[in-house]
Amino acid sequence: MGKFRNTWVSTLEFRLIPKDSGTLLVLTHYNLPEEKVQSHLEGWTHYMARLQTLSDGQDPGIDPWSVTTES
Repeated sequence: MGKFRNTWVSTLEFRLIPKDSGTLLVLTHYNLPEEKVQSHLEGWTHYMARLQTLSDGQDPGIDPWSVTTES
């Protein structure tokens, strides 16, 4: 697998907030270049849904984004 290096600096903020009998996770991703926002939004949406499934005590299964095909 090839290596890559980002040409920008961004900041991830994770906040854990007590809520009812659990914890609310608030994730904020700052300082992304405009052309990277949509792909990161899709990525965070994908992985937060998987995290929610796990926190509900269910198995999210194999991550389809981690499966590679070789030709």
